[in-house]
Amino acid sequence: EIEKSSGNEQVCVFTSPTSLTFNSSREKNVYRFNFDRIFPPSSTQKDIYDFGVKGIINSVLDGYNGTVLAYGQTSSGKTYTMQGEMEQESTQGIIPRMISHVFNHISKNEGIDFMIKVSMIEIYQEKIRDLFDVSKVNLNIREDSIKGIYVDGASERYVGGPNDVL
Repeated sequence: EIEKSSGNEQVCVFTSPTSLTFNSSREKNVYRFNFDRIFPPSSTQKDIYDFGVKGIINSVLDGYNGTVLAYGQTSSGKTYTMQGEMEQESTQGIIPRMISHVFNHISKNEGIDFMIKVSMIEIYQEKIRDLFDVSKVNLNIREDSIKGIYVDGASERYVGGPNDVL
């Protein structure tokens, strides 16, 4: 909003899905940047999910491990991208979309029994905290030949549907 109200030319111009230019009025220079993918302000939550997450969740449903991680500076939009606004489907973020994706997949597989356990942790300042039991802090990541990689001591809860997870 500050950039828009200053009356200057557009500072950040999204020239393609993989590149942008940055117009510096202070330095009177134009910088070009290339990335794997850029989502301009007009992008929707669905655009981000479909491009960056849907394939990971499909792989998880095929038996592979997958991770979706939000990383960035304070106030850069991580919470909005991951959680979104729950009231409307169009503004829901990655997490509610992942949950719906998994349970929609399960509902289409008649004759197969599923059991789903959920852990919720936060990694902040290199410390892992259990979000179900906040007294569990500074948990450790372990690896086991049977369990694979896991967070030792993290609480697990059985869930029966999307609302249980949310």
